[in-house]
Amino acid sequence: MLNYTFFKSIADIPLIITMLFSGILINRLGAIRSLKYLTVVMSVAQLVFAFSSVIGGGWDSRGTIFWLSAGRLIQLLSSHSAIIAQSVIIDKLFAGHSVAFALGMRTMLMRMTSVAAGWIIPQIFEAAGENLFVPFLFTALVCVSGALTA
Repeated sequence: MLNYTFFKSIADIPLIITMLFSGILINRLGAIRSLKYLTVVMSVAQLVFAFSSVIGGGWDSRGTIFWLSAGRLIQLLSSHSAIIAQSVIIDKLFAGHSVAFALGMRTMLMRMTSVAAGWIIPQIFEAAGENLFVPFLFTALVCVSGALTA
């Protein structure tokens, strides 16, 4: 049986270290370029997550658990780094103006998408006959569309 709390907490320790290096990387590459790269990495990570049962050999195999974990870890690390890059971009765009408002709007939009996903994904899961691959693929396609528009 899968331990879903494991997927929730898999990146806590690496996140602490990654955030230090993310800031340095974003300063060197620039926030916009970093955000584009990170969006592609998030998309690849979500595709790995979506296809984990295919790559790993079925939902009950250890290989699938490995690929689910790897996809989730990479996605979390890159998404948190992307938040730093977004904050830098917002800070530059709104310098001397309403930075706090812009950051608040970004956070609000992130929470709204989380709520929407919490409503949409279970419906997709049920419509797909309780097949996990379909909602995982849906979220991967959302990430890929974001990477293509970045």
